[in-house]
Amino acid sequence: MSIFSKRIDNLEFSDIDEFCKGQHPENLCLDYKQALSTQGDSKQISKLATAFANAHGGVMLLGVSESKATDGRGVPNDWTTGIDGSTNPVQKIKQICLDNISPPILPEVKGVPVPNNTNQVVVVARFGESDQSPHYIRTTGRAYIRMGDISHLAADEADSDASPTDIEWLLKRREKPAVLRENLIEFARGRVPRARGDLKKDTLECSVIPLYPRFPMFTLDQLASEFARLSEHYSDYRSANHSIFTREYSQETKNWKYFELNEFGMMYCAAPASEHTRSERSMNTLTLMDRLLCMCKHTIDLYSRIEYFGLVQIRVVLDGIWDFALVKSNYGSPMSSRNYAADNSVTLEAVLPVSELLDPTWLKDIHRRFLWALGDARLALQQNVVDQDYNDATKEYERQNIKSLIYTL
Repeated sequence: MSIFSKRIDNLEFSDIDEFCKGQHPENLCLDYKQALSTQGDSKQISKLATAFANAHGGVMLLGVSESKATDGRGVPNDWTTGIDGSTNPVQKIKQICLDNISPPILPEVKGVPVPNNTNQVVVVARFGESDQSPHYIRTTGRAYIRMGDISHLAADEADSDASPTDIEWLLKRREKPAVLRENLIEFARGRVPRARGDLKKDTLECSVIPLYPRFPMFTLDQLASEFARLSEHYSDYRSANHSIFTREYSQETKNWKYFELNEFGMMYCAAPASEHTRSERSMNTLTLMDRLLCMCKHTIDLYSRIEYFGLVQIRVVLDGIWDFALVKSNYGSPMSSRNYAADNSVTLEAVLPVSELLDPTWLKDIHRRFLWALGDARLALQQNVVDQDYNDATKEYERQNIKSLIYTL
C-alpha cells in the first residue's frame, strides 16, 4: 500500500521511506515541503489545501527536502531529518484548514516519527478532492487550483482575485463526470435482467465508483487482470463498452448473480436479496452487512494498487421488496420476523474517502438505516443488534478468507 491509500493511522516511516526512494516527482496530486516558514506557514498550507481540494485532491509530505529533476519538478532528496514534532505541526495544519478556508477542509494528517531522531517527524497530509468546491482563503477571498506541480490562482491575472469565469469553471467542471458516473451505474443495471432470466425478483445491488470519474484508470489488459483477481474461479465472462462482467443464472435453483468492473474504477454487483429456503420472501439482516463489508474490502484492495485515494460514492439499492419480511438471525439461529417493508425500493448512499470505507461508524450507520427503511425500527434502534451484525460479518469474512468478491453474492 502507498501513502496515498493506506489508512492514515497505520502509516509508518517504512512507507514514507519506500515511497521517497521511488523518486516520485511532484505532480498534480503530490507536493514536498522541507519545512513551514515561521511567518508564512498559514498562507502556504491554505494555498496548497485549496488547490488540491479544488482539483483532484493530493498529498503533502512535510519534512522532505527536494532537489530538481531534469524536467524541473521536485523529487525527494532527504526525508530522514524531518521537522520538529514538538511544535505540533499536525494540529497546526488541521487548524489552518478549519479556520482559514471557506468552506473548511478536513484533511487526514499524521506525524510519522523518524527513527533514531528524537522528536523529529515527517508529516503526511492528505487532502481529498472536495464535493464542496470552490474553496477560498478567507482572508483574501482567493481560490487556487492545482495544475501540474504548481498551485495556480484561479484568476485571469496573477495579482487579482478569482474571476467569475474561473469560479464558474470550478462549479461546472464536475457536471460531466457526475453524469458519467450515473450513466455507468445505469448501464450496469441494464445488464442485470439477463442474469436473472425471466424471473422478476428482489435485488440487492451495491456499487462503488469514484465520485468524479473523468478518465479510465485501467488499460484493457489491466482491466481483465483486475477482474480475474476479483472474480476468482469464474472463467465465464464477457466484455462490454468500458466494462467486463460475469453473470450466471440457474434454472434449477432460480438463483442468479452479476458482477461488473469497468475501466473508470466502478465495481458493481447484484444478486437476490431474499433467502430461497424460506416460503415467504425474506431477507436476513446479515446479508446486507456481508455484501457491503466484502465490497468495501475489495474496493480498498483494488484502489490501493492503482493509487487512487479520493472520494468515492457507494450506493446500495434494495429493489422489488414490497411486503418483504426481515429476519434477524445469527448465522442460522432465527430471532425474529414479521416486520415488512412498506416501500418497494430503498436506496442509500454515502460519499467518503477510500481510506474510510471500512470505518465501522458509517458501515453501522448505513446498516441501521436499512433496518429502519425495511420496517423494523425496533431492530434499528438496538445498537447491540447492529454491532452484532457487524462483528458476525467481519468474523465470517476473516474465517473464510474471501478472495473473490462474487463468492459472497
